[in-house]
Amino acid sequence: MGLAAPVKTSTEVIEFLNRALNEAIHTDEFKTRMAALGMTVPGAADNTQEKFKAFLQSETNRQGELAKSVLAKTSKLAPAKP
Repeated sequence: MGLAAPVKTSTEVIEFLNRALNEAIHTDEFKTRMAALGMTVPGAADNTQEKFKAFLQSETNRQGELAKSVLAKTSKLAPAKP
């Protein structure tokens, strides 16, 4: 889980937000609500800004490849333009 912030946000602010997020998501109430939705809460050691950044990059790459694949398949299905 993570939050996004503007590029020039200071390290101090990012660290503060990360600590606050980890405190919030590790409450019993939050964990219970997530469990009811079939979700799990990552451990604090797994919920770092570096890991979230890597996750976002990975998802961006994965979704980009998916979009390219869909575009390639649909362009083959489209009728030829006169």
